[in-house]
Amino acid sequence: MSETVKDAQQEFLDAMTVNGKAVWVFLINGIKLSGTIAGVDTHAIFVRSPGGILMVYKHAIATVCEPYTRLWASQTTGSSAREHHSSSRGSPA
Repeated sequence: MSETVKDAQQEFLDAMTVNGKAVWVFLINGIKLSGTIAGVDTHAIFVRSPGGILMVYKHAIATVCEPYTRLWASQTTGSSAREHHSSSRGSPA
């Protein structure tokens, strides 16, 4: 493989770093970190969070992704959740 071609991991982390996008970093022990990626090196990433900058070793990371909303949860409950919510306020549906 050519040295000029970056691997997918490095491209993704570089894009998140340059754009300053918010990320979730899930560790292999289940902990979720939230913040932005402040920097990346060969063995670690640096996550800027409200508590400060965290150095996280890459071997401890399970997943890095952009924050998302669970749309499937609202689709599976459908209108019954809306009806329940409106009926719990005492107003007719």
